[in-house]
Order: sequence, then structure tokens, then C-alpha cells
Amino acid sequence: MMAFRIPNFRGYHAVVIHREDNNRNLLVQRLRQLSLHVVSLWPLSEEPPLQTDVVFFDADEGWDEQFSWLTRRAPIPLIAIIGSEAPGRLEWTIAQGPSAYLVKPIQTTGVFTSLVMGFNNFHRLSELEAAKEKANSRLKSRPSVFKALLTLMDHFGLEEAEAFSLLRSASMVRRKSIETMSASINSGDGRLLAELGAMLVLGHKKML
Repeated sequence: MMAFRIPNFRGYHAVVIHREDNNRNLLVQRLRQLSLHVVSLWPLSEEPPLQTDVVFFDADEGWDEQFSWLTRRAPIPLIAIIGSEAPGRLEWTIAQGPSAYLVKPIQTTGVFTSLVMGFNNFHRLSELEAAKEKANSRLKSRPSVFKALLTLMDHFGLEEAEAFSLLRSASMVRRKSIETMSASINSGDGRLLAELGAMLVLGHKKML
């Protein structure tokens, strides 16, 4: 995973979904001190502005389908503002997939930390999701890769390890994934097979 670098948040756009009270006022004031642009919405009668980098929301008064995105699939960091410890409220809050939280009553300290932790957790979760999708894609493509290896083994009289080495070398030279190269081989690309044969002659060093 790539290292997370703490941004200074200057110029970021925050939306605060909270009714007007001292908690909201203190939060908005602190965010503006950190040089964020802040929009307050209550109730959430409209979608947050398109140019939104982070959303703070009142977890005590939230409701199902409050957000348009799927549960736990928020496209930006969510930071829950929590006051109630009622199990039902906490379960609902967790179901929204917040990246961080603030505890009421809000203080001037803690807001910056919630931003840092929120963006860090969101960044790491996004990386994990991307890695998971990539792994699933590779898993689904295994039959295609295996079929391509069988083609190379049969066409060039190679052992499985030799066929995979050839396939990997071609993928590196062409800067394409092994899965993409396998799909090309399986499509019956005769020119590609000829070029792979040339690579074999030259010990995998021939540029395709």
C-alpha cells in the first residue's frame, strides 16, 4: 500500500448535515479555521454539492436511505457526529460505513484529528477494495490464462513453466496484463503467436 500523506485540507469542501445548534456552529467554525469551504444542510433535502470532499453527519438523527449511495459505499469520507450510545443508533451509524467520528459535545480540538483519520481510513479502504476487485478479476480469468498456456504448450512444444515464462515476458514487453495477453492468444491472433515464436528463438529478449 502507498503511504498516506496528511493533507492540510486547505480549499477542501466539507458538508455538515446537522441541525443548527452549538455543536454545528463549533464544527463549522473549526473547519473554516482549517481553511475548508463549508456548507451546512438540515434537513438533507437535496444532494450534497458535487464538489464535496468530506461529509460530517449527525448520527443521532440520521435515517435509512439518507444518502443516495449504497450502504458502506460512500464515494468520499464520512465522519459521524455521535452523542447517543443507544445500540440501535450505533448499529445504524456503523451501517453507514463512516471513516471516522466525532463525539458530542464537539470541542475545538479533535476536528483536525477526525479529518486526518477519516481520510486515512478512506484511503486504505479504497486500496483494499481495489486490491480485492483485482484479485477477483484474476480469479475469474484463470480459465482464460490456463487455456492460453495450453495453446502455447501445444503450439511450441513447451512445458507449462516455459509457456508461462513466455507469456509473462510478452506481457512485460507489451506492458499488458497476463490476462489481456491470454485473451489475445485465445482469440486466435496468428501474428501474436508468430511474434511469440520469435521471442522464443531470441530467448524472450526480442521486443514485440
